[in-house]
Amino acid sequence: MASLRRKPNSKYWIACFTAANGQRAQRSTKATSRKLAQRLADDYESAARCRMTETQVRRVLGDLHRMQSGTALSSTTVRAFFDQWIKAKAGTVSESTRVAYESAARDFCESFGDRADPQMLYVSKAELAAFRDSVAATRSPVTANTRLKILRVAFQQAWRDGIIEDNPAAKIPLLKVPLSQTSRRAFTLVELKTLLAVADGEWKGLILFGIYTGQRLGDIARLRWDNVDLTTDTLAFTSQKTHRRQILPIATPLQKWLTDHRNPGTPSNGCVFPAMLAQIGKAGRVGSLSNQFYGLMASVGLVSARSHHAKADGHGRDGRRGQSRLSFHSLRHTATSLMKNAGISPAIVQEFVGHDSKAVSEHYTHIELSSLRKAADSLPSLTE
Repeated sequence: MASLRRKPNSKYWIACFTAANGQRAQRSTKATSRKLAQRLADDYESAARCRMTETQVRRVLGDLHRMQSGTALSSTTVRAFFDQWIKAKAGTVSESTRVAYESAARDFCESFGDRADPQMLYVSKAELAAFRDSVAATRSPVTANTRLKILRVAFQQAWRDGIIEDNPAAKIPLLKVPLSQTSRRAFTLVELKTLLAVADGEWKGLILFGIYTGQRLGDIARLRWDNVDLTTDTLAFTSQKTHRRQILPIATPLQKWLTDHRNPGTPSNGCVFPAMLAQIGKAGRVGSLSNQFYGLMASVGLVSARSHHAKADGHGRDGRRGQSRLSFHSLRHTATSLMKNAGISPAIVQEFVGHDSKAVSEHYTHIELSSLRKAADSLPSLTE
């Protein structure tokens, strides 16, 4: 049975109890009442000697806090916390990141099913691991890991806010992902010419921008004509993801497309790709354009066509979808590979594409536009 002792000149009782391994332990009860202190000591010993789950331990701690202070531990439901967290993040992250956070939070809240909305304090490691595995079962390990990383960030904020005692999501390991699902590859020149042969209108322009600038699909689709200076043949914009200011020379094939598609009546702040930007605005994310690009690749046999209906084997729209090694982002790999293969310095390629690197920044404080021009001119012409 747990016992009590008190140090000289201290008004607080100390609980003395036996743990499951037989060792004696002592914890201050922070209680001046012997009756209350004895009750706390008995609860300490009960918790220490039983094989309690993490959730049960949290509940015991909550009960002890209520007995000792007379007030309940502050509690927040999972849904209420994530609603507040996403609102707070809205002004600090890009729109695509906010959408990813919102999607992960919604799926996590829905994973509890018909159960009453649980308190953040009582979310267990087992529940978080089960959510990770449920995502991997219907999508991919990459997506499951991304969702888990988002939950880690959210639960870390809950810990900082004093809502939870620790971060249970940080204790859940990421799934092992096959190399084939993590690595993108560059397009070959034959594949690029095949794509450009079937692309028309704005899609041809988007692909050319991807090849000759190596920039992300969202940044390209959001370009306006005041980002383009055909007098100096430069492109100036700020990346939505990294907030990095880029000033790039425009390669000759891309300059020709821009000249041919610039309507004299278009205002300087008009969209270079108005139809694409409208689709982003309607869907709220760039994913719809990524899916269209995948369909374009499928039309020429570069990737397998995706079904919009679930199949009997579980694959398809409602089943687990594998990750293709080719996507619009592969054009970023393509631009990098083409410039490096042409002998362009890796540091210049790094600056051109916009990859942040501490090592590069330590050795190169500034890269002249003339060097970037040489990099742009090294890219092969695919429009002739």
